[in-house]
Amino acid sequence: MKRIVNGGVAMLDDTPYQVWGNSKTKQLYEIILMKTYNQMNAMLSHHCKVLVIRFDLRMTEYSPTNEVVSEIMRVMVKQLKQHYKMKRVGYVWAREQASSDKQHYHCALMIDGNKTRHPKKVLERLECITDARNQLPPYTPKNCYYNVTRGDLKAFSSALYRLSYLAKVNTKGMRPTFTNDYSTSRVKHNSNQPLTMKPK
Repeated sequence: MKRIVNGGVAMLDDTPYQVWGNSKTKQLYEIILMKTYNQMNAMLSHHCKVLVIRFDLRMTEYSPTNEVVSEIMRVMVKQLKQHYKMKRVGYVWAREQASSDKQHYHCALMIDGNKTRHPKKVLERLECITDARNQLPPYTPKNCYYNVTRGDLKAFSSALYRLSYLAKVNTKGMRPTFTNDYSTSRVKHNSNQPLTMKPK
């Protein structure tokens, strides 16, 4: 069973961060929050600038598995690496379903910000991938991206707050027990780079 923590403020590596939710009704799954935080830090340990892009994927029909979103993200990461000559791409997605008869996914990509600083071309590529699989185009909320520079705690905190929404407990229960409700990339931290956002 995944551990649940209160929203509002979370202690990550002994540092308090503002996160989505509150201490009463809007809670978070700790493991999703931690893995998101770790992947952001890992990307910044390799790249001095990281572009974080938030979007949603809506499915055309219900599926008890996550095969469609896993395939979309796999192809997206592969294309980004090839097109931008990137060695690594970070990501996180969370499966949710409330009153709808099919699930949707909240997602984020973390990309080398030295290669691109704006999401337009990335999202166009993503739309082609979803269209080829007969899925709805990705939905992009307002202010869907963040340019985070290594050492910029304000930008890092803003992006983390936005992505912490993916860890919310509410609406994650409607799935088979064998189906994951989240997934992240597995970018390893650069051991030559100290923890990116550790306070001085």
